[in-house]
Amino acid sequence: MHSFDAPRARQVPTSFGGITPDGKPVSDTFAPRHLVIAVKESCDGCAELLEASYGTYDKLGIEILFLAGAHSNETAWLDSSHTRLVSPELLTALDVRWPPFWMLIDGTNGTVIAEGVPFGVAHLINEVVAFL
Repeated sequence: MHSFDAPRARQVPTSFGGITPDGKPVSDTFAPRHLVIAVKESCDGCAELLEASYGTYDKLGIEILFLAGAHSNETAWLDSSHTRLVSPELLTALDVRWPPFWMLIDGTNGTVIAEGVPFGVAHLINEVVAFL
């Protein structure tokens, strides 16, 4: 099963900003290959992605950013070992319409390489690795 169609042709930002779960402002640029995983509250699938151990995504060898439109007090969000950012503006700029959703971004030219809906951690990794 594949979670993606051809990516919607659009430019995306090459830099981003937002707030970390502990309230610190962040501003950075996307890496040449950067996986953005959009998550939301009250989403069991999102919690599974956030709760995966830190090394789970290592085989991808790329930067990963978990992105939400609002802060959450849910344990999966607060206790995750992954990089997390709250930025409704970035969700809009990336044209993420319905979390959970993932995007593999080319940060050098601001394009979407691939995107789709994650159906679990293993599925997400298998989808993304095909584009690396």
